[in-house]
Amino acid sequence: MLTKKDFLALTLGLGLLASPAFAQEGPARGEGGRGDGGKMFERIDKDKKGYITKEDMLEFHKERIDEMFKDLDVDKDGKLTREELAKGREKMRDKMRDRLKERQEKRENKSTEKSEEKN
Repeated sequence: MLTKKDFLALTLGLGLLASPAFAQEGPARGEGGRGDGGKMFERIDKDKKGYITKEDMLEFHKERIDEMFKDLDVDKDGKLTREELAKGREKMRDKMRDRLKERQEKRENKSTEKSEEKN
Protein backbone atom coordinates (compact mmCIF):
# COMPACT_ATOMS: atom_id res chain seq x y z
CA MET A 1 0.00 0.00 0.00
CA LEU A 2 1.22 3.48 -0.83
CA THR A 3 2.09 5.82 1.99
CA LYS A 4 0.77 9.35 1.85
CA LYS A 5 4.27 10.58 0.95
CA ASP A 6 4.57 8.03 -1.89
CA PHE A 7 1.11 8.91 -3.18
CA LEU A 8 1.94 12.62 -3.24
CA ALA A 9 5.22 11.93 -5.04
CA LEU A 10 3.46 9.72 -7.59
CA THR A 11 0.74 12.31 -8.15
CA LEU A 12 3.31 15.05 -8.62
CA GLY A 13 5.34 12.91 -11.02
CA LEU A 14 2.32 11.97 -13.07
CA GLY A 15 1.16 15.57 -13.06
CA LEU A 16 4.48 16.66 -14.51
CA LEU A 17 4.15 14.00 -17.18
CA ALA A 18 0.60 15.12 -17.94
CA SER A 19 1.47 18.77 -18.50
CA PRO A 20 2.31 18.35 -22.20
CA ALA A 21 -0.89 16.43 -22.72
CA PHE A 22 -2.88 19.53 -21.91
CA ALA A 23 -1.28 21.59 -24.66
CA GLN A 24 -3.94 22.18 -27.29
CA GLU A 25 -3.81 23.13 -30.94
CA GLY A 26 -6.15 25.94 -31.89
CA PRO A 27 -6.54 29.67 -31.91
CA ALA A 28 -4.16 31.58 -29.68
CA ARG A 29 -6.93 33.60 -28.04
CA GLY A 30 -10.68 33.91 -28.03
CA GLU A 31 -13.68 31.63 -27.93
CA GLY A 32 -12.61 28.01 -27.57
CA GLY A 33 -8.90 28.79 -27.88
CA ARG A 34 -6.09 28.34 -25.44
CA GLY A 35 -6.61 31.86 -24.13
CA ASP A 36 -9.85 30.99 -22.34
CA GLY A 37 -9.39 27.25 -21.73
CA GLY A 38 -12.33 26.42 -24.03
CA LYS A 39 -11.02 23.14 -25.39
CA MET A 40 -10.03 21.91 -21.94
CA PHE A 41 -13.44 22.94 -20.59
CA GLU A 42 -15.17 20.97 -23.35
CA ARG A 43 -13.09 17.88 -22.62
CA ILE A 44 -14.00 17.98 -18.93
CA ASP A 45 -17.68 18.94 -19.37
CA LYS A 46 -18.48 15.63 -21.09
CA ASP A 47 -22.25 15.88 -20.68
CA LYS A 48 -22.31 19.48 -22.02
CA LYS A 49 -24.08 21.00 -19.03
CA GLY A 50 -22.16 24.27 -19.36
CA TYR A 51 -20.23 24.07 -16.09
CA ILE A 52 -17.67 21.84 -14.42
CA THR A 53 -18.00 20.31 -10.98
CA LYS A 54 -15.24 19.12 -8.68
CA GLU A 55 -16.35 15.57 -9.49
CA ASP A 56 -15.94 16.30 -13.24
CA MET A 57 -12.39 17.51 -12.61
CA LEU A 58 -11.55 14.52 -10.43
CA GLU A 59 -12.93 12.08 -12.99
CA PHE A 60 -11.06 13.76 -15.84
CA HIS A 61 -7.76 13.68 -13.96
CA LYS A 62 -8.35 10.13 -12.70
CA GLU A 63 -8.84 8.98 -16.29
CA ARG A 64 -5.64 10.76 -17.38
CA ILE A 65 -3.64 9.33 -14.46
CA ASP A 66 -5.00 5.83 -15.15
CA GLU A 67 -3.96 6.15 -18.82
CA MET A 68 -0.51 7.45 -17.95
CA PHE A 69 0.05 4.83 -15.27
CA LYS A 70 -0.95 2.10 -17.71
CA ASP A 71 1.51 3.45 -20.29
CA LEU A 72 4.32 3.89 -17.77
CA ASP A 73 3.91 0.52 -16.03
CA VAL A 74 5.90 -1.41 -18.63
CA ASP A 75 5.89 -4.75 -16.78
CA LYS A 76 2.18 -4.34 -15.82
CA ASP A 77 2.76 -5.16 -12.15
CA GLY A 78 0.69 -2.23 -10.87
CA LYS A 79 3.81 -0.42 -9.63
CA LEU A 80 6.10 2.17 -11.12
CA THR A 81 9.83 1.85 -10.64
CA ARG A 82 12.16 4.81 -10.88
CA GLU A 83 13.33 3.43 -14.22
CA GLU A 84 9.79 3.18 -15.62
CA LEU A 85 9.02 6.72 -14.50
CA ALA A 86 12.30 8.06 -15.92
CA LYS A 87 11.71 6.34 -19.29
CA GLY A 88 8.16 7.70 -19.35
CA ARG A 89 9.36 11.25 -18.67
CA GLU A 90 11.96 10.93 -21.43
CA LYS A 91 9.33 9.66 -23.87
CA MET A 92 6.99 12.54 -22.93
CA ARG A 93 9.78 15.10 -23.38
CA ASP A 94 10.54 13.70 -26.84
CA LYS A 95 6.87 13.86 -27.77
CA MET A 96 6.62 17.45 -26.55
CA ARG A 97 9.79 18.41 -28.43
CA ASP A 98 8.26 16.98 -31.63
CA ARG A 99 5.00 18.90 -31.08
CA LEU A 100 6.88 22.14 -30.52
CA LYS A 101 8.93 21.56 -33.65
CA GLU A 102 5.76 20.93 -35.69
CA ARG A 103 4.14 24.11 -34.34
CA GLN A 104 7.24 26.14 -35.15
CA GLU A 105 7.30 24.74 -38.69
CA LYS A 106 3.60 25.62 -39.14
CA ARG A 107 4.25 29.17 -37.94
CA GLU A 108 7.19 29.52 -40.31
CA ASN A 109 5.13 28.17 -43.22
CA LYS A 110 2.29 30.61 -42.47
CA SER A 111 4.76 33.45 -42.26
CA THR A 112 6.31 32.46 -45.60
CA GLU A 113 2.87 32.18 -47.21
CA LYS A 114 1.88 35.66 -45.97
CA SER A 115 5.13 37.13 -47.29
CA GLU A 116 4.57 35.53 -50.67
CA GLU A 117 0.97 36.83 -50.81
CA LYS A 118 2.17 40.39 -50.22
CA ASN A 119 4.65 40.17 -53.09
